[in-house]
Amino acid sequence: MHERRFVILFHEMPPDSGRPSHWDFMLETGEALATWALRHVPDVVVRQPCRRLADHRQRYLDYEGPVASAGGRVTQWDAGTYETLAENDHLWQARVSGGRLSGVVTFARQNDQRWTFSFSSASG
Repeated sequence: MHERRFVILFHEMPPDSGRPSHWDFMLETGEALATWALRHVPDVVVRQPCRRLADHRQRYLDYEGPVASAGGRVTQWDAGTYETLAENDHLWQARVSGGRLSGVVTFARQNDQRWTFSFSSASG
C-alpha cells in the first residue's frame, strides 16, 4: 500500500464571517487534498457530523497562516501519513498515523454534502 500525507488544520474564522471555526481534515489524493470540515476536535468527539468541502491545494499540507479573501487563519493541529482502506462515493476509510491522531478514520456519506466522521484509536 502507498502511504500518503494528511493534515488537520484548525480553521479560525473571522468573527464577522457568520461561519463557525472548525477543523479541516485533508487527505492527499495526488493532485489535490480531499477535505472535510469537522465541527469538533477529531480525537475528543470520535463520531460527529461533518461536511465535504471542495478539494484544496496541496500547499495546505505545509501551510499555516491567513486564508485568502478574508477567510480567517489556519493552524496545523496534526499531520502525518495515511493508508487508504476503502474509498468510493459514499465511504472513505483510512488508517492514519500522526503526531496526535493514530488509528482508523471513517468518512461516511449521509446525503449530498452531509457526512459522518468517526475515529477509532490505534490503542482500541
